[in-house]
Amino acid sequence: MIRIDLGGRIALVTGAANGIGRAAAATLAQCGAVVACADIDLAGVEELAAAIGRDGGSAVALRVDVSDYASVEAMAGATVGALGPIDVLVNSAAILIPPKPFHTISAEEWDKVYAVDVRGIFFCCKAVAAQMIRQRHGKIVNLGSVGGKIPRLNMAAYCSAKAAVIHLTKVMALELAPYNINVIAHCPGTTETGMVQTITEGDPAQRARWLSGVPLGRFATPQDQANFVAFLASDLAGHITGQAMNVDGGQVMW
Repeated sequence: MIRIDLGGRIALVTGAANGIGRAAAATLAQCGAVVACADIDLAGVEELAAAIGRDGGSAVALRVDVSDYASVEAMAGATVGALGPIDVLVNSAAILIPPKPFHTISAEEWDKVYAVDVRGIFFCCKAVAAQMIRQRHGKIVNLGSVGGKIPRLNMAAYCSAKAAVIHLTKVMALELAPYNINVIAHCPGTTETGMVQTITEGDPAQRARWLSGVPLGRFATPQDQANFVAFLASDLAGHITGQAMNVDGGQVMW
């Protein structure tokens, strides 16, 4: 059995207070990385960092609003100041709005989704790119979604934002490849997170519809997604870049 070894790596994970981001931060720490856990929910990442410490890992907690570049710059600077140069960036911070027909989405709702889900990833990558270029290595994992590849009923803002993440990732990968920096879009399928529970709460029919489209017969867990993040962060994935890779139980087979 191959054990993923991230000993000596410094990882920065956004959206780490909950869901996939939380599982990813904890798993990277279990693999030996020192992790900066960042989220707009400071109490949530402080609790996570303490839990990682109790389990024998090493982590710090940082507050960030990924939609604000000054906040992102401060987060990146604090990570480097406290831990050292960043080797791995995992952009997991994301939001969605309650499902609704696209023509009923307000401009404010649309802009809020794009501010976090797209602009936030751009800001975080921008804030660490120069440092990774100087050190001539790095791994960037951007959380996309299979919703960026296939349409989801009444989720126009989220699906289009995740499609933007996928293509942004490809452009970044092309530009950063000469510096030995890998950039990958990790595209989860339906995963048992608070975000999914918010969508399907009170709508068992929708949950059943989504589940019927998963050939493996179950939704992913946050740990399923975190395991893949750890792989992408490791040397085992050293020749993968510019890809949008699904972890979805077979929902999207391309």
